[in-house]
Amino acid sequence: MITFRNWFFAGALVALLLGIPCPAQSEITAKVDEFINTEMRRQRIPGLSLAIIRDGRPVIVKGYGFSNVEHQVPCPIGNHSQG
Repeated sequence: MITFRNWFFAGALVALLLGIPCPAQSEITAKVDEFINTEMRRQRIPGLSLAIIRDGRPVIVKGYGFSNVEHQVPCPIGNHSQG
């Protein structure tokens, strides 16, 4: 189920990316990583997979956190989560 919190999280990420005036790719990735990690801690999200596409090409494709916290299994790229 998509909640307001999920929409807010996605909207804030898009606003973050659109507000960045094309610095080097590593700077964009660092800002996205910082934002994602902060929100994961704040909202107690154990793991997520992220894909950011620009002009039909992947800009960032990355997994954050764990898909299984108990066994410390990293969240894989391209993981289809239930939620």
